[in-house]
Amino acid sequence: AARRSPANAYTDAVVHYVKAMQTPEGYWQTAGSRPPITSDDIITTAMAVNILRVYGPSNTAETGRAANWLESAAATTTQERAFQVLGLAWAKAPRASIDRALQSLIASQRADGGWAQLPQMASDAHATGQALYAMHEGAKLPVTAEAYRKGVRYLMSTQLADGSWHVRTRSLATQPYFESGFPHGRDQFISAHATAWAAMALSYTVDPVRMSLR
Repeated sequence: AARRSPANAYTDAVVHYVKAMQTPEGYWQTAGSRPPITSDDIITTAMAVNILRVYGPSNTAETGRAANWLESAAATTTQERAFQVLGLAWAKAPRASIDRALQSLIASQRADGGWAQLPQMASDAHATGQALYAMHEGAKLPVTAEAYRKGVRYLMSTQLADGSWHVRTRSLATQPYFESGFPHGRDQFISAHATAWAAMALSYTVDPVRMSLR
């Protein structure tokens, strides 16, 4: 979807599979537990909705059921709150529903301007990048809003000299460790995700540059 690849036989098969895997309640169940990437049903449901939005028929019954479930889901982590905003936006839920989810996400911002993955954890770039991305991409919050500006200041103050952000892993190891080349050793995979989220969030604050072939 990010590459704007057109629909084909493969995406048609994926859409068919995703529609068949929806629960009667309207959500999709996550298949694994490797937090934070696969750890909750809200992110799984939001991503399934995005698949149907991009590659499936619009305004399907599946999307409507998902929107109803997302609206009533109890989000307790930053990732859940962020993807509740995104999922509702992708499902074209009423603006009031998106705004309620947005306010819940903003309310969980820490005094340092960042967001934490879990209530008992400190702020980090992974949670902060996700929150800012969802606020702007999903809820269309301007980057000039105070909550967004505070989040940007947090990210800029915690970026390391090599351009990355270091976030400690909280996932139990499920496979032998291997070195990918990204910094931070055994924390490199969550740190790579965190750096990507942070970079996307910061990119919204940069004025586009017009390139000339001359």
